[in-house]
Amino acid sequence: ELYAKAEELGVDAMEGTRVAEKLATKIHNSGYLQSNFFRLIVAMSREEPEIGEVEELVSVDATLSYALLRLANSCYFARRNRATTVRQAIMTVGLNQLRQWVYLLSANNAENEMDADAEEFLKLSLLRGTFCSKLMKYATGMTISTSDAYLMGMFSTLHYLIDAPMEEILEEIPVPEAVKAALLHREGRAGQLFELALCYERADWNGVAAATEALGIPANLLTGTYFACVDDVNSIWTQVTNPRPDDV
Repeated sequence: ELYAKAEELGVDAMEGTRVAEKLATKIHNSGYLQSNFFRLIVAMSREEPEIGEVEELVSVDATLSYALLRLANSCYFARRNRATTVRQAIMTVGLNQLRQWVYLLSANNAENEMDADAEEFLKLSLLRGTFCSKLMKYATGMTISTSDAYLMGMFSTLHYLIDAPMEEILEEIPVPEAVKAALLHREGRAGQLFELALCYERADWNGVAAATEALGIPANLLTGTYFACVDDVNSIWTQVTNPRPDDV
């Protein structure tokens, strides 16, 4: 309310957490990984696109995954059961409509270049998604699936990549309530898993110890798992940010 009042009064300058948060969300230009998006265009240009390849290309890009899930669950594709995974979204939209959607995105994407900050957030989302999904192998009593854990990590940076609050973003896509609670409030078993990933990033070892104990994850597995995920992400990142010769 104070922020709205200040804008109404036409003040010359503002400060505080509300402004800092707003500035942080202004990073996003276009958001899609340029060469990975180019590969998606190539894949969709084939006479018979491979569903698995398309799913893989979309899944490594948080903003692209989010956009596709929104499309699949829009009124235009109204269906009894909502699409909650990238593959379900692809099947809901269909290859012909998906091809048109990709081409429309490419026209908009060509006008913008993704900045370095947005690229780092995309890479971080991929690392979080990979780490959370790998930890599902060891965590006990989880109420979400491995694919849900992956999306939880992937979507954790969307409020930086998209100019909107996380609450608003999560209202647009049918992620499980446990994932929403985890991302918004760190609640439930999924919230503890997400908190573990964040604590490990910050080197908050007390937080890591508390989370691993709560989840039943052997602490001695974390370092090896995390650096294996880093290697996987670096490998994927190299592939998606450097077009193959046969893609040209």
